[in-house]
Amino acid sequence: MIEARPEFEITLGLFVRVRAENPAARGDRVESRDWLAADRLAAGDRPAALSLYGANIEMLAGSVKAYDVAMVALEYEHMGDAAAGSGRSEAGGYYRKSSQIWTN
Repeated sequence: MIEARPEFEITLGLFVRVRAENPAARGDRVESRDWLAADRLAAGDRPAALSLYGANIEMLAGSVKAYDVAMVALEYEHMGDAAAGSGRSEAGGYYRKSSQIWTN
């Protein structure tokens, strides 16, 4: 079996950089980072996954667009899922942030 992860990461990294030049492609960048984060998490690299989810939150933070706000809440949920294996209190913090966004 051929290891495809390095090629996958390179391709997604390039895709994110190319799409970064187009403000209308924010959703594509979020989804691309989510794919890469899920791959990193599956490979056991929890810190890398959390960093990618955090990059999405940073990019979307402060936006008042409904899509962006919903994506921030979902990113916090992803972070909670990723952190669940390392510590319940950390995961709970992410889930609380997501819940606060959904209920506001």
